[in-house]
Amino acid sequence: HNHYELVFHLAANPEVRVGSTNPNIHFQQNLVATHNLLEHLRKTRTTPT
Repeated sequence: HNHYELVFHLAANPEVRVGSTNPNIHFQQNLVATHNLLEHLRKTRTTPT
């Protein structure tokens, strides 16, 4: 088991123009990045301390 006190998820798309013309792109990118992080934590059985 891995133990961490904190996990920072700072991934984001800094391109504001794309988000303003197609907010769905930003939503999908952020959702997938968050899902990938949570899946990694789950698969590696990472637990908060």
